[in-house]
Amino acid sequence: MPEHHQQRNPWGAPLPNTAQIGERRATGARARVFHLLQRSAREGYRWPIGQHLGPPGAVPIWVLREPWAGGSSGARRMRDLRRDFGCEIESFRFDPGDGSSSTFVYTLVSTPRARDLRDLEVYAGTAVSGGAIHDLMGDDRLAPCRGESRAEYVARLQAMPTRQLLYRDRPLCLVAGPGWELLLGWDPVNAAAGVLEQRGARILRPEEHAA
Repeated sequence: MPEHHQQRNPWGAPLPNTAQIGERRATGARARVFHLLQRSAREGYRWPIGQHLGPPGAVPIWVLREPWAGGSSGARRMRDLRRDFGCEIESFRFDPGDGSSSTFVYTLVSTPRARDLRDLEVYAGTAVSGGAIHDLMGDDRLAPCRGESRAEYVARLQAMPTRQLLYRDRPLCLVAGPGWELLLGWDPVNAAAGVLEQRGARILRPEEHAA
Protein backbone atom coordinates (compact mmCIF):
# COMPACT_ATOMS: atom_id res chain seq x y z
CA MET A 1 0.00 0.00 0.00
CA PRO A 2 1.50 3.38 -0.92
CA GLU A 3 2.43 5.68 1.97
CA HIS A 4 -0.21 8.35 2.57
CA HIS A 5 0.93 11.99 2.77
CA GLN A 6 -1.40 14.69 4.04
CA GLN A 7 0.83 17.12 2.16
CA ARG A 8 3.48 16.05 -0.30
CA ASN A 9 6.88 17.65 -0.41
CA PRO A 10 6.36 20.57 -2.85
CA TRP A 11 10.06 20.69 -3.76
CA GLY A 12 10.28 17.06 -4.84
CA ALA A 13 13.84 16.40 -3.72
CA PRO A 14 14.19 15.11 -0.14
CA LEU A 15 15.07 17.67 2.51
CA PRO A 16 18.74 17.36 3.57
CA ASN A 17 19.49 15.32 6.68
CA THR A 18 22.20 17.73 7.87
CA ALA A 19 22.16 21.47 8.54
CA GLN A 20 24.78 23.89 9.81
CA ILE A 21 23.02 26.23 12.24
CA GLY A 22 25.36 28.86 13.61
CA GLU A 23 28.27 26.89 15.03
CA ARG A 24 26.27 23.70 15.58
CA ARG A 25 25.35 20.90 13.20
CA ALA A 26 21.86 19.42 13.19
CA THR A 27 21.12 15.98 11.78
CA GLY A 28 18.10 13.82 10.99
CA ALA A 29 14.63 15.17 11.74
CA ARG A 30 16.01 18.36 13.30
CA ALA A 31 17.85 19.17 10.08
CA ARG A 32 14.84 18.39 7.88
CA VAL A 33 12.54 20.56 10.01
CA PHE A 34 15.10 23.36 9.86
CA HIS A 35 15.32 23.18 6.06
CA LEU A 36 11.53 23.06 5.84
CA LEU A 37 11.16 26.22 7.94
CA GLN A 38 14.08 27.98 6.26
CA ARG A 39 13.02 27.28 2.70
CA SER A 40 9.38 28.16 3.38
CA ALA A 41 10.44 31.49 4.91
CA ARG A 42 13.00 32.28 2.19
CA GLU A 43 10.59 31.58 -0.65
CA GLY A 44 7.49 32.92 1.08
CA TYR A 45 5.85 29.60 0.33
CA ARG A 46 2.12 29.48 1.12
CA TRP A 47 0.96 26.13 2.44
CA PRO A 48 -2.64 25.08 1.78
CA ILE A 49 -4.74 25.11 4.95
CA GLY A 50 -8.19 23.74 4.28
CA GLN A 51 -9.61 25.65 1.32
CA HIS A 52 -7.19 28.54 1.81
CA LEU A 53 -3.52 29.37 1.46
CA GLY A 54 -1.72 30.16 4.67
CA PRO A 55 0.47 33.22 5.33
CA PRO A 56 3.68 33.42 3.25
CA GLY A 57 6.51 31.48 4.87
CA ALA A 58 4.40 30.08 7.71
CA VAL A 59 4.46 26.28 8.11
CA PRO A 60 1.38 24.54 9.57
CA ILE A 61 1.98 22.25 12.53
CA TRP A 62 0.87 19.16 10.62
CA VAL A 63 3.44 19.75 7.87
CA LEU A 64 6.19 19.54 10.49
CA ARG A 65 4.92 16.01 11.23
CA GLU A 66 4.98 14.78 7.65
CA PRO A 67 7.18 11.66 7.14
CA TRP A 68 9.42 13.62 4.73
CA ALA A 69 9.88 16.40 7.33
CA GLY A 70 10.09 15.74 11.06
CA GLY A 71 7.81 12.73 11.22
CA SER A 72 5.75 12.11 14.38
CA SER A 73 8.34 14.07 16.40
CA GLY A 74 8.28 17.10 14.08
CA ALA A 75 6.87 19.49 16.67
CA ARG A 76 9.46 18.39 19.24
CA ARG A 77 12.27 18.82 16.73
CA MET A 78 11.05 22.38 16.07
CA ARG A 79 11.22 23.07 19.82
CA ASP A 80 14.76 21.63 19.81
CA LEU A 81 15.72 24.19 17.18
CA ARG A 82 14.47 26.94 19.46
CA ARG A 83 15.98 25.65 22.67
CA ASP A 84 19.22 23.99 21.62
CA PHE A 85 20.18 25.77 18.40
CA GLY A 86 19.08 29.35 19.13
CA CYS A 87 16.61 29.66 16.25
CA GLU A 88 13.95 32.34 16.63
CA ILE A 89 10.66 30.80 15.49
CA GLU A 90 7.39 32.70 15.75
CA SER A 91 4.07 30.89 16.08
CA PHE A 92 0.43 31.95 15.88
CA ARG A 93 -2.95 30.46 15.10
CA PHE A 94 -4.03 31.04 11.53
CA ASP A 95 -7.79 31.33 11.14
CA PRO A 96 -9.17 32.29 7.71
CA GLY A 97 -12.27 33.65 9.42
CA ASP A 98 -14.89 31.56 7.69
CA GLY A 99 -14.96 28.76 10.24
CA SER A 100 -13.58 26.23 7.76
CA SER A 101 -10.20 25.57 9.33
CA SER A 102 -7.62 26.96 11.75
CA THR A 103 -4.22 25.71 12.80
CA PHE A 104 -0.99 26.82 14.41
CA VAL A 105 1.68 27.93 11.97
CA TYR A 106 5.40 28.53 12.50
CA THR A 107 7.79 30.97 10.83
CA LEU A 108 11.58 30.93 11.05
CA VAL A 109 12.57 34.51 11.90
CA SER A 110 16.32 34.27 12.47
CA THR A 111 19.15 31.86 13.14
CA PRO A 112 22.48 32.30 14.90
CA ARG A 113 25.28 33.04 12.48
CA ALA A 114 28.60 31.24 12.42
CA ARG A 115 31.17 33.99 12.17
CA ASP A 116 34.43 35.14 13.62
CA LEU A 117 35.29 38.32 15.45
CA ARG A 118 37.30 40.03 12.73
CA ASP A 119 34.70 42.72 12.07
CA LEU A 120 33.91 43.31 15.74
CA GLU A 121 35.11 46.47 17.48
CA VAL A 122 35.46 46.21 21.24
CA TYR A 123 35.74 49.15 23.59
CA ALA A 124 37.61 48.22 26.76
CA GLY A 125 37.70 50.60 29.69
CA THR A 126 36.18 51.56 33.03
CA ALA A 127 33.88 54.29 31.73
CA VAL A 128 32.36 55.37 28.45
CA SER A 129 30.44 58.50 27.53
CA GLY A 130 27.52 57.98 25.19
CA GLY A 131 26.59 54.89 23.23
CA ALA A 132 25.67 51.47 24.52
CA ILE A 133 27.54 50.02 27.47
CA HIS A 134 27.91 46.28 27.89
CA ASP A 135 28.71 45.63 31.54
CA LEU A 136 31.22 42.79 31.63
CA MET A 137 30.39 42.08 35.26
CA GLY A 138 26.65 41.87 34.53
CA ASP A 139 27.02 39.14 31.92
CA ASP A 140 27.08 35.57 33.23
CA ARG A 141 28.93 34.43 30.09
CA LEU A 142 31.88 36.79 30.47
CA ALA A 143 31.97 37.71 34.15
CA PRO A 144 34.75 36.10 36.20
CA CYS A 145 33.70 33.84 39.05
CA ARG A 146 34.61 34.73 42.62
CA GLY A 147 37.98 33.20 43.42
CA GLU A 148 38.78 32.53 39.76
CA SER A 149 42.36 33.28 38.79
CA ARG A 150 43.23 35.27 35.69
CA ALA A 151 44.65 32.17 34.02
CA GLU A 152 41.50 30.17 34.76
CA TYR A 153 39.32 33.00 33.47
CA VAL A 154 41.29 33.37 30.24
CA ALA A 155 41.22 29.60 29.66
CA ARG A 156 37.43 29.55 30.13
CA LEU A 157 36.91 32.39 27.63
CA GLN A 158 39.27 30.79 25.14
CA ALA A 159 37.17 27.62 25.24
CA MET A 160 33.91 29.47 24.52
CA PRO A 161 32.30 29.16 21.07
CA THR A 162 32.43 32.39 19.09
CA ARG A 163 28.66 32.87 19.31
CA GLN A 164 28.90 33.12 23.10
CA LEU A 165 31.48 35.89 22.84
CA LEU A 166 29.31 37.99 20.56
CA TYR A 167 26.82 40.46 21.96
CA ARG A 168 23.84 40.60 19.61
CA ASP A 169 26.15 41.12 16.63
CA ARG A 170 26.72 44.74 17.70
CA PRO A 171 29.86 46.63 18.75
CA LEU A 172 30.80 45.44 22.20
CA CYS A 173 31.77 47.58 25.18
CA LEU A 174 33.55 45.82 28.02
CA VAL A 175 33.15 47.94 31.12
CA ALA A 176 33.99 47.16 34.73
CA GLY A 177 34.38 49.47 37.70
CA PRO A 178 37.86 49.76 39.26
CA GLY A 179 36.60 47.96 42.38
CA TRP A 180 36.53 44.69 40.47
CA GLU A 181 40.27 44.80 39.86
CA LEU A 182 40.85 45.29 43.59
CA LEU A 183 38.47 42.45 44.45
CA LEU A 184 39.98 39.98 42.00
CA GLY A 185 43.59 41.11 42.10
CA TRP A 186 43.68 41.35 38.29
CA ASP A 187 41.96 43.40 35.57
CA PRO A 188 39.05 41.41 34.06
CA VAL A 189 38.47 43.88 31.22
CA ASN A 190 42.01 43.60 29.91
CA ALA A 191 41.88 39.81 30.28
CA ALA A 192 38.64 39.55 28.30
CA ALA A 193 39.88 42.05 25.71
CA GLY A 194 43.02 40.00 25.24
CA VAL A 195 41.00 36.87 24.44
CA LEU A 196 38.79 38.75 21.97
CA GLU A 197 41.85 40.30 20.33
CA GLN A 198 43.39 36.85 19.88
CA ARG A 199 40.17 35.83 18.10
CA GLY A 200 40.57 38.76 15.68
CA ALA A 201 38.55 41.58 17.27
CA ARG A 202 39.85 45.14 17.09
CA ILE A 203 40.25 46.52 20.60
CA LEU A 204 39.54 50.23 21.07
CA ARG A 205 41.12 51.79 24.12
CA PRO A 206 39.54 54.85 25.82
CA GLU A 207 41.65 57.33 23.87
CA GLU A 208 40.62 55.78 20.55
CA HIS A 209 36.96 55.71 21.56
CA ALA A 210 37.04 59.44 22.34
CA ALA A 211 38.68 60.30 19.02
